[in-house]
Amino acid sequence: MFGIDCLGLSAGNKQTANLCIRGHDRNDVTINTIFSENSFELSDSVKFINASSYYEAVVIDEWSGELPVRGQWIVGYGRLMVVAE
Repeated sequence: MFGIDCLGLSAGNKQTANLCIRGHDRNDVTINTIFSENSFELSDSVKFINASSYYEAVVIDEWSGELPVRGQWIVGYGRLMVVAE
């Protein structure tokens, strides 16, 4: 979906309900989640809704925008594009 059905966004242009795209790198995207908000506790982190296999639950997760978490990075942000047929 990243780069096909989604308009890529810079970190500064993301808004609530945009996609938070995670993976090992930009060519190995594994997870798309819903961005929730910038974190005020940690300046470079974001919060997102995550159907987490790690926690085995749907959680509000918080990750650094700069450092890997459990071997994955936030590789981008996007806005879902809807095309009417």
